[in-house]
Amino acid sequence: MKPEIRMLAMDVTPLRDPSLFQSCYETQPRWRREKIDLIRRLPDKALSLGAGLLLQKALPGADLAQICFGENGKPYLPGSQTQFNLSHAGDWALCAVGNAPLGCDIEQMRSFKMSVARRFFCAEETRMLEEAEGQAQTDLFFRLWTLKESYLKAVGKGLSKPLNSFCVTFENGGPALSGFENEWLLREYPVAGGYRCALCAAAGSAPPEAVETVKI
Repeated sequence: MKPEIRMLAMDVTPLRDPSLFQSCYETQPRWRREKIDLIRRLPDKALSLGAGLLLQKALPGADLAQICFGENGKPYLPGSQTQFNLSHAGDWALCAVGNAPLGCDIEQMRSFKMSVARRFFCAEETRMLEEAEGQAQTDLFFRLWTLKESYLKAVGKGLSKPLNSFCVTFENGGPALSGFENEWLLREYPVAGGYRCALCAAAGSAPPEAVETVKI
């Protein structure tokens, strides 16, 4: 049976209310509160808190106080096969959880500079961007960014592995990692207008059909 994966998303804007923020903050394990405390702006604190709340919903009954962090900061539960990953941007937090290596990313689309693409993307990805125009170009940039970021998070490398050291292709309709098609699956999901959301999971796993939107 294929390892099943769940993805949950939350609009965190209600957490910008100081009273609600405080009551939810108090439910978080110490490591998460310390992470939130390092953030200065309330909207950004709300994003980090929202990610923590999603993890609680995705792993009910798990002792999240026991979470540890790998060499590049990827969190894990010692002694458990359960894997999870968190992301947030704009007004949304995202969580992916399952019994297979995985990574997820969400980004709010905005203006970007082609110089960033030329610096961080491989030649084929840059060529695709240069051939696109207007909103299609912006959409493609953030498709590529979220897909590549989700892969880096799945392998636990973060940005220690250069973004231009691997390529995303769309040759068969859906996204794929060039040269790694038999090792990793890439999926994209709608979450909210103006956002791109991606999942990378080990081949042989069962990605969800859709992201579950949950409320605080």
